[in-house]
Amino acid sequence: MPTDVMAEARELALSSRFVKVRSGKLEVWVYLGPREDHLLVTAGHPKEVGKAAEEPVYCSCEAFQLRFISEERSLACKHVHALRLVLRGLATHTEVELKDPGQLAEIINEVIDVGRSVTLRKVLSGLVNDSPS
Repeated sequence: MPTDVMAEARELALSSRFVKVRSGKLEVWVYLGPREDHLLVTAGHPKEVGKAAEEPVYCSCEAFQLRFISEERSLACKHVHALRLVLRGLATHTEVELKDPGQLAEIINEVIDVGRSVTLRKVLSGLVNDSPS
């Protein structure tokens, strides 16, 4: 893995732009980028020493998609590496629990179709506005 990708991943992880979005048993991660959001999906595995209980397996960014198509050995993009750091507790993130699964579907569709989730930003804005002063 090139050092510059790992440096970018550390920077992304420390940016606090990762959001874990849940609705019931459904869960996805969203990286809220300055220009474009990315959807990340994790898969669980038995907890091993030094490993997180879940591992990123998919990112909607172009770099991940190109690696997948070209069948590169390492599919990991900078977002996947950054999320690994977050999952290991080395950086902070935000968690959102949605009561309506339709709202989660809307967030996913916005990220995939438009590249940005206005719905998630509204939900996060509501969390900030609802927090005690």
